[in-house]
Amino acid sequence: MGHPMRKEKTDDTSRRFSQRKGNLAFTLVELLVVIAVVASLLCLLLVATGRMRENATAASCLGNLRQIHHAATIYMGEHNGYLPAHMTTVGAISWADTLYATLIDRKPGNKLIFRVPDFSSTKAPTPRAPFDCPASKPDIEKGIRLSIDYTINIHMTEGYGRAMNTRIPSKRALIMDGYRVVSPDMADQGTSPNVPVNYNALTLPENKPAYRHGGAAHILFFDGHVERMTYEAVPKTTGDPNAYPERYFWGEASYEGSPGRAP
Repeated sequence: MGHPMRKEKTDDTSRRFSQRKGNLAFTLVELLVVIAVVASLLCLLLVATGRMRENATAASCLGNLRQIHHAATIYMGEHNGYLPAHMTTVGAISWADTLYATLIDRKPGNKLIFRVPDFSSTKAPTPRAPFDCPASKPDIEKGIRLSIDYTINIHMTEGYGRAMNTRIPSKRALIMDGYRVVSPDMADQGTSPNVPVNYNALTLPENKPAYRHGGAAHILFFDGHVERMTYEAVPKTTGDPNAYPERYFWGEASYEGSPGRAP
């Protein structure tokens, strides 16, 4: 016959053990919930950080375009309403070099916007601000150097007429995000007059990396405002804007591409 006190003590020990097991199980569940909550918060934090970084990059790009517009305005004021040629016939000075020289009050020169005198021999990775978009990244190890981060609408340059004659400034594209890879075997590609880096580069499929702001490119219009446009939204052809109103974006006067711009 068992001792009643011993049986009662055993029952009490069993209850405490069972209660401890229950408390332990509850603590594990709580821990899993906390881990799940923390993981969710970390994910949200990463997304928010990414958006903040993207917004900062976009803001920097917009600031660049506004500075370039400021330079263009000064230049037109000093040159009877004309913008510079997309590339000069003497010295191969690009529109960007000319506008940069206007910003710093210096005589235009070839490759002035690069941080070193000779871009091709020194492998300078990026151009000077405001022609350096932070969203456009070179890869020197792979031989990918970006010759310039913005392009100009060639139909707004000197050879196509007086820019100040533009009838609808809010509809005419002026400067925009651009992208052109400079490979080791074509080091000067970005400063040659026959490549699209200097004009209308957004129309070419190989330049889709120019749409680097959340799948869109920043377009500075002649009146100074900036819009985000996707590849699908940018007009791909030129021609008479009187017949095709969306083509006023580029402003070419004829299908043949002869000099002369729709006012």
